[in-house]
Amino acid sequence: MRKILFAFAITFLGVINATNAACPEGHERPCWIAGKRGHQVCAGQGWSPCVPDEPPEPPVLGKVHPKYYILWVIYAPPGTKGGGSTSSVTYGSGSTAMSTVSTSSSFKSENRISVSAEGGFLGSGGGASASVETKASESDSESAEITKSNTTTITYPGPSLDGIDHDHDEIWLWLNPTIDLSLTPTSVTWNFDTNAQADIQKVSVGWLKDPSKMPRGLADRLETYGITKEYYPDLLKADPAASGPIAIDPERFDPLPMTFPYNPPLNPGDPVSTLNTTIVHETTTSRSHISQNERTVGVSLELGIGFIELAKTKLKIEDKFTWTNTNTTAASTGASQSAAVTIGGPAYGYNGPTDIGVYYDLIYNTFFFAPVDERLQPLSLQGLVTSRSGKALGG
Repeated sequence: MRKILFAFAITFLGVINATNAACPEGHERPCWIAGKRGHQVCAGQGWSPCVPDEPPEPPVLGKVHPKYYILWVIYAPPGTKGGGSTSSVTYGSGSTAMSTVSTSSSFKSENRISVSAEGGFLGSGGGASASVETKASESDSESAEITKSNTTTITYPGPSLDGIDHDHDEIWLWLNPTIDLSLTPTSVTWNFDTNAQADIQKVSVGWLKDPSKMPRGLADRLETYGITKEYYPDLLKADPAASGPIAIDPERFDPLPMTFPYNPPLNPGDPVSTLNTTIVHETTTSRSHISQNERTVGVSLELGIGFIELAKTKLKIEDKFTWTNTNTTAASTGASQSAAVTIGGPAYGYNGPTDIGVYYDLIYNTFFFAPVDERLQPLSLQGLVTSRSGKALGG
């Protein structure tokens, strides 16, 4: 009997030693000790004793308040000199002006960034009424999408002058948005605080270029959040046409496959004819290039000392916050956006461009209007011209 027990013990120890000898050096495996989960590490002669796992430290919670976020840019349609423009663009239930935003550029690269946006509804505030919704991006775990609610309609008529004047474009601002942060030593999770009322204002490009024309009440409202005249040039960067005619950037603006007539009436006093239609932009293929822009604004931190100190170690710049807007449809196909558009005409005597091109802004998902002009849309042809016999033609 003793011989049998001895042989069994030798065999059992041999199995253990063989198991230990086979473990990969430095690897860990789960185990249990006193009813608690633990882990073992393979080192030297085999697996170490089971060590209970320490519960993870709870995340540190707090809030940050960037000075503003640019929701979208609403581009002015063509107008009519003397007033009474019959042109307009309407973003209704079939259209969602939106922007996709990431905050990753605000934090140091060693942090794992994620967004926990769960939707939400932001009410109206300030001098402009708008309903805004937020949700996590389906294509990027670090980004959130901010959209105009389907129940909200934005209608913008053409100005009281002929042609297109981008001084009348409107930049819509979300003032002092609140961001909830959840911080651990290795990660950052962020989300917009949808419990706070959103203070939304719209600012004309012309006011930002000449602050003396800005209504005093709006200027005071912006200054309430520390947005002084020094910030205006940076706000203007959201609108590429703010400084005048531009070469259309194909990475940001997609042309629609048709143009619109813009002609004056035959005689003075004649009514201007109108064209009413719904313009639609459809994403039929994934884009190989992604258009994006970044904007850095001032930021304040809220809540306890522990959060503020940890947040400062994770922010690239302690008193700044960077928004990164990207092309919402860069990685998707089959998406579409639409807007109801009425294109009228200029006043009698107008001699400017009579062809209006419409382009889709891939950053803010709104429609951009510009006269069709060879300077804006240069035609470039490359190749070899030959005769009917196949010989190259000189010149």
